[in-house]
Amino acid sequence: MTDFICVDVFDMGLYTGNPLAVFLKGESYDDKTMQMLAREMNLSEVTFMMSDSITAIDGVPTVDVRIFTPAAEIPFAGHPTLGTAYVFQQEFLKQAFPSVNLRMKVGIIPVDLRYDGDRLRQLVMTQNQPSFLQTYSRAAIAPILSLTEDDIDDAMPIQIVSTGLPFLIVPLKHLAGAQRARIYEAALEDAFRGEELPNFLIYTAETVDHHDYHVRVFVPELGVSEDPATGSANGCLCAYLSKYDAKRQGHFRATVEQGYALKRPSLLYLEGERKAENYLIQVGGQVTPVYRGTLTRP
Repeated sequence: MTDFICVDVFDMGLYTGNPLAVFLKGESYDDKTMQMLAREMNLSEVTFMMSDSITAIDGVPTVDVRIFTPAAEIPFAGHPTLGTAYVFQQEFLKQAFPSVNLRMKVGIIPVDLRYDGDRLRQLVMTQNQPSFLQTYSRAAIAPILSLTEDDIDDAMPIQIVSTGLPFLIVPLKHLAGAQRARIYEAALEDAFRGEELPNFLIYTAETVDHHDYHVRVFVPELGVSEDPATGSANGCLCAYLSKYDAKRQGHFRATVEQGYALKRPSLLYLEGERKAENYLIQVGGQVTPVYRGTLTRP
């Protein structure tokens, strides 16, 4: 019997992208055990599909899903959404449905399924409407990232954006700055003393492999020092670009490379549009199964 399936999400080839473990019968575990399993797997996230919750909403297959990092349960995350949708279609539905719904703590997240013949080629999630929250100065944020103020692009704001999970978006001028960035924990704790620590997305239009953006994501509060591919964070970036970047007004598509510093190169596809204050935020990529596992302890 298979207890979980591990997949690579946003992968670009063999053993790339962001690995995810999907437990097939999440209803079998209590909250404490789910958290222990997340620590045992030691991945950025694992998910638990509640197989006893499968239903249909307006004909679209729907399942309840919970997401855990090694440190805590979270309401939403991007690569767990696509990876779990892939396993849902492959293991439970086994039919070429055009879309599925995942019911998470933030609500229902729809995922489009795109096929090449019988092969599930790409999955695309539509994220919730964004919230644009607190802004910060270059002087406040540069030391936290082990950068200088001049590394940060002052033409764009440094701002927390959320589509369900908040990220502090920091625009950088050059690839060299992005590659040099490191979280300086003492500066982080000093700057946010008594507050919840932010998740960071840094990006630049200078890239390694001729994509549109190079991205790195740091999630220290949730026990993830750096994430190789982050759909939720890139959804926030998609909304941020729609709002602030003059080159991304109207409908746009962009490709994002991530995970290069971890030697887990990943490719994410963004599609965005803003009409007044209504946003289209879509993040897609491919998913590849890697292995199946069985727990040997109850």
